[in-house]
Amino acid sequence: MRYFTIKFVRVILGGVVLNIKRLVLLTVDGVRWQEVFSGLDPQLLEAKSYTTDEKGLRQKFWHDSHKHRRSRLMPFFWNTIEKEGAFIGDRHLDSEMEVSNAFWFSFPCYNEMLTGAPDPQIASNTPGPNPNISVLELINSHAAYRDKVWVYAAWDAFTEILNVERSGLKVSTGPLSETLETLTPEQRLLDRVERCTSPLWPSVRQDVHVHMQLMDRISAGNWRVLYAAYGATDDFGHDGSYDRYVHAINFFDNYVEEVWDAVNDGNTTLLLTTDHGRGYDPIDSWRDHMSGMFGQGTIAVQPNELTIAGSQHIWFAALGPDIPPKGLVRGNFTQAQVAATISDFLNIDMPMKVHTMAPSLAPQLRGEIKQIGKLN
Repeated sequence: MRYFTIKFVRVILGGVVLNIKRLVLLTVDGVRWQEVFSGLDPQLLEAKSYTTDEKGLRQKFWHDSHKHRRSRLMPFFWNTIEKEGAFIGDRHLDSEMEVSNAFWFSFPCYNEMLTGAPDPQIASNTPGPNPNISVLELINSHAAYRDKVWVYAAWDAFTEILNVERSGLKVSTGPLSETLETLTPEQRLLDRVERCTSPLWPSVRQDVHVHMQLMDRISAGNWRVLYAAYGATDDFGHDGSYDRYVHAINFFDNYVEEVWDAVNDGNTTLLLTTDHGRGYDPIDSWRDHMSGMFGQGTIAVQPNELTIAGSQHIWFAALGPDIPPKGLVRGNFTQAQVAATISDFLNIDMPMKVHTMAPSLAPQLRGEIKQIGKLN
């Protein structure tokens, strides 16, 4: 192939390609590693300026043990992924993952995640169509995956993050009638429900619409790679509503379980991650995330009065037939490694002529390499 090759265990039989791997990537915007690995933050739980229903949160999610707290908040993560898959990001146990771009907010982070490299020229959340080619675009250009890559996102910027005009990717950030020419009766119902729902934020739709469209595609078939980008967590964080932020994390865990139940066929890999972290000290900084660096051409982060420490800290999880039950993977990793990990689990070699991607996480997740040092 001119651009890349796909490695088949069994390639073609009677003109039909067999053993094509499938993959689902789910991201949840701005969820801190602290909640994933320790559950509710006791300081934020007791902060009346951020939590309006402390009693309700305590009844549903609190326990004195952080292991029990995290299991109550994200039961599928801790009852299934911990036992059957692998994950990264518990900084208390020498498992660290960070963004490597200089900005620590969404557009630069999604670019890094999906293209395999940070771009210092992408220095805002509104830079216009992304000039960089994503791993999803490359996969979609292969005959075995063409028109079988679908994206459902809460944030409308994903049409530019994935540059739909150039890439030709199917990206839905609103009602299905905006992206599909014909709708099934079920899709017409989803479309009407979304159009009748009041938006909470001007450029971000509610996660339930993302999820219902994703599940509709899983049910309809005709897919090999799916990406759903949930966004409510970040917006509730910016709003300063710890209650809603926590509930949105719990909803995300429920969504993940439903997706896995639907796609777990012995041939599909599930990947989970976030685009950036949030602040933690002082307590008020949990609402935001930024490095304090702005402007094109920034190549290094120099802490300043605008820096929100912890914004660069992220996490990652994986579940599937090619991933042994490793649980926590120790080492130092970067967000840029996600793109090559996607192609690796699909058995696709990415073209170096496009750009150099950071190395895949797959060897560590498979247990082929025990630990690696921090990438420079």
